[in-house]
Amino acid sequence: MELRYSDSTRISVLAATLIMTLAAGLAAVSTVCEAQTYPNKPIRIIVPHPPGGTTDLIARILATKMSESIGQPVLIDHKPGGSTMIASAALAAAPADGYTLMVHLGQLYTVPMMYKNVPYKVENFVPISLVATVPYSLSVSNTVPVKTPKELVAYIRANPGKINYATLGSGGNTHLLGKMLEEIADVRMTDVPYKGSAQAMIDLMGGRTQLYFDSITTSIPQFRGGKINILGVTSAERLPGAPDIPTLTEQGLQVVGDTWWGVLGPAALPRPVIDRIHSEVVKAVASQDFQSKIIAGGGIPISSASPEEFERYISRETEMWAKVIRPLKLQLD
Repeated sequence: MELRYSDSTRISVLAATLIMTLAAGLAAVSTVCEAQTYPNKPIRIIVPHPPGGTTDLIARILATKMSESIGQPVLIDHKPGGSTMIASAALAAAPADGYTLMVHLGQLYTVPMMYKNVPYKVENFVPISLVATVPYSLSVSNTVPVKTPKELVAYIRANPGKINYATLGSGGNTHLLGKMLEEIADVRMTDVPYKGSAQAMIDLMGGRTQLYFDSITTSIPQFRGGKINILGVTSAERLPGAPDIPTLTEQGLQVVGDTWWGVLGPAALPRPVIDRIHSEVVKAVASQDFQSKIIAGGGIPISSASPEEFERYISRETEMWAKVIRPLKLQLD
């Protein structure tokens, strides 16, 4: 049986095709126009930790430089808690228009490996650019009478059940590095979670916790001021901004690992907007102000050549931490 279309049917099909083609064209034009006018209002950067820590420091410097370049306010929105899941969920739910971004660290990708109920998927985000990598310091309270990692291990063994270490939430790098120390040195400690580095450092200085794998950026000022002791850093080599502080590995303690900070947006962000944000982030990271402040704090300022390069970097780093996480068999609520 041969089907034949009437003239009216042909006209309807043609009209529908033209409408769909026109709609697609208008959508493309709209996206281009949005990219050309972006940004025309303030941008919000979500930060998963409270003021005073490394993430806050990096986000504020970045926001200042970006605001100077684009001529629009770049505002910081702190959403601490939940092992960074509160902030991550907020970005996942944000409109994909480029006006809500997030400065996050690698914990965004490792949390789903350990928690049962995670309010986001890693596919909810688009990586835009790396901005800095920062190793950790093995920071110790001045109430602990040790000067080397070897002496610290001996002290922990001599004081079973009495040693607390601060973390920025279960499952984060500050927690995992503590677990790594326990496994390597065959010791046991009690982890004490904090919402932010500032309060963790206050308790370390006050002796309420005995050690803390803190970001070197926030621990150096306290170390220079004599308020804490740093036994070593977790980088593979000594840092240009702190060459006097030895690595843990050169002292025989094989605890290695740093963290990265980067800018991410909601997954459906239009490519022209992604490219504009990437360009502004790269410009900000290259500025003398950003470079000098991050290096002075012991970090390494570095941007990604492209969003795709940042995505590949994240994959490598996530797999590296996965090798630490899997043997621990952590299953957190």
